[in-house]
Amino acid sequence: MKKRIVIAIIIFGSILLLIGSVVFLGRGRDGTPGDTPIPGQAETGEIAVDAMTGYVTVTEGKFTLDGQPYTFAGTNFWQGMNLAVDGPGGDRELLIQELDTLRQLGITNLRIMASSEGPDTEPYRMVPALMVSPGVYNESVLDGLDYLLAEMGKRGMRAVMVLNNYWQWSGGMAQYVAWDEGGKIPYPGDWGAFMTYSAKFYRCSECQTWYLDHIEMLANHTNPYNGRVYRDDPVIFEWELANEPRRYPDAWIDETAAYIKSIDPNHMVTTGS
Repeated sequence: MKKRIVIAIIIFGSILLLIGSVVFLGRGRDGTPGDTPIPGQAETGEIAVDAMTGYVTVTEGKFTLDGQPYTFAGTNFWQGMNLAVDGPGGDRELLIQELDTLRQLGITNLRIMASSEGPDTEPYRMVPALMVSPGVYNESVLDGLDYLLAEMGKRGMRAVMVLNNYWQWSGGMAQYVAWDEGGKIPYPGDWGAFMTYSAKFYRCSECQTWYLDHIEMLANHTNPYNGRVYRDDPVIFEWELANEPRRYPDAWIDETAAYIKSIDPNHMVTTGS
């Protein structure tokens, strides 16, 4: 029975992929695929100019851009920052191929990690980490994030910027707690122990300081590839407080969102859950 279900899922997925290719790829004037225009991109004959402007906002419960309804198709692309690294752990040629493929399929919104915490020697991690230790950054990974956003802008794509993670696979809240307490993370072999440990993040004043410092750094960071400060970059769709936060007090949501809006009034903020 399980084997039949797996086969059915594979077949169904293949059909969806085929339909997506037919619907979104289109045909060029010469009969070849890939000539579909990209909104927000200057027509230069090649992907080279980021002409995106404006910030997506919410009006009466609906997304709008420049006063008009705004819709999109999106997907998770958590590996984008690391894939964009020009060095160990990165592959920019593959990144470009994947961005082009996603754009041809009609994807215009990517949910990406804008945070990861070290050390790289810990298990179950995306490496190399962006933040090696509190306030100390791997400049190659930060450069990868810059490059990713710039390349997304060239394709008329926008980014959901994930600022933290309840789970261990990027370091996340549990790593903040480990930095503060100096202990070891009880990885999720014991579900209850890990959930309780990671949730300490919300009550840890030092953790909150490091986390908000990270957000401030990003908001005020200038992308060398497009010359934009992140808080002024229309490529950013919104800031996401964390990936799948659990057990959070409502006050944490309210206070963190208010802080982000105080330093970046241009972009939306979402919880991530």
